[in-house]
Amino acid sequence: MKINEIIREKRLEKGLTQKQVAEYLGVTAPAVNKWETGASYPEITLLPILARILGTDLNTLLSFQENLTEQEVSEIIRHITEVANEKSFEEAYAQAMKKAAEYPNSHILMLNIGLILEGILIMNGNLTSEYQKEQEEIERLYRRAMESSDERVGNQAKTMLISKYRERKEYDKAQELIDTFHDESPIDKRQVQARILMAQEKYEEAGKLTEQKLIKLISDLYGTLLTLVELAVKEKRLEDAKKIAEIYKRNAMQFEMWEFGWYSADIQLYSSLEDWDRFLETLELMLSSLKKECSPQKSGLFHYTDFSKQKEERGNKELGAKMQTMILNGLYQDEATAFLKDDPRLQEILERVGLLN
Repeated sequence: MKINEIIREKRLEKGLTQKQVAEYLGVTAPAVNKWETGASYPEITLLPILARILGTDLNTLLSFQENLTEQEVSEIIRHITEVANEKSFEEAYAQAMKKAAEYPNSHILMLNIGLILEGILIMNGNLTSEYQKEQEEIERLYRRAMESSDERVGNQAKTMLISKYRERKEYDKAQELIDTFHDESPIDKRQVQARILMAQEKYEEAGKLTEQKLIKLISDLYGTLLTLVELAVKEKRLEDAKKIAEIYKRNAMQFEMWEFGWYSADIQLYSSLEDWDRFLETLELMLSSLKKECSPQKSGLFHYTDFSKQKEERGNKELGAKMQTMILNGLYQDEATAFLKDDPRLQEILERVGLLN
C-alpha cells in the first residue's frame, strides 16, 4: 500500500475525520485530503506525530516492507510479464529492477525476477551478447536469492547458477555450489552432479552416479507399491490390490533386477487374502529363482554399475541356505503364516527346490 492509502485506512480505523487529524497536527483539512489522494505528502517533521495519531509506526506509514508474500511476488511478476508482452523487454527489465531496488531483502522476489526475465529472453531468442549486461544482472539476482533463509528459494537460485557455470565450463564454481546441497535437500544432488560430470566428458562417473539414483528409485518404487497393496487389502479393495500387485511384478520384470524380488507383492497379497494355495505356488517360484543367475547389466539400464560382487555372492552355494533361513524364519514368526510350518505342502516345496538337506 502507498502512504496515501495507509493514512486514509488508519484514519478510518481510528474513527477520525480529516478535520480532526488536521487539528491535531496544526494543518488544514484540505492538506490532509491531499495527502490521502496522493496529491501531496506530509512534511517529514509531521510524520512521527502523524504515526502516533493514527496508531501505527513509521515503517508502516512509509510503506517500508522488507519481505513480500508469495501472492505479492506473483502479482509483481504478472505485471512484469504483461509489460514485456505489451511493450518491450527493456521496459519490463527497467520495472523489474525498480522493484528489486524497492525490496532489496526479498530473496523470493530476486529469484522470481531473475527467472521471469531470463524466461522472456529465452522465449524471444535473445540470449545473446546484445543483452549481456541484463544477463549479468540476472545472475546477480540469483546470487542474492541464494542467500535466502528459505531453503527452497536458495536451492533454486543455486541450481540456476550451476546451470550457468556449466554452460561457461566453470566447473569448479559449479562444484562448490553442488557441495552445499545436503543429502536431504529437495534438489536432486546426484542429477545436478551427473550433468556437470557429463559436461566434463566424465561419462563413466556420470553413468555410475545416475545408475545409483535409478537403483534407489526402483527400491523406493517397490516399497511404495507393496504399501499400496497392503492398504488396498486392509480396505477390502481386493481388485485394486490385485492390479497393484500385477503392476509391481511387471515393473520388477521390466527393470530386470534379481528375479527373487518379482514375487514379493504376490506373496504379500496372497498372505493377506489367506489364499494359501497361491501363496505356496508363488513361494516355490520365489525359492526356485535363488538358483538363477542375475545379470542386470544385460538390460542396458546398468552399463556402468559393477555387479560382479553381487553376482559372486548370488552364485555362492551357501546362498540358498541363507535365504532359506531368512524365508522360513519370516514364515514361522508371522502369526498369519506360522501354521505352514507343519503343512506338508511346504516341506514338499522345499524338497523340490533343493533347499532341504
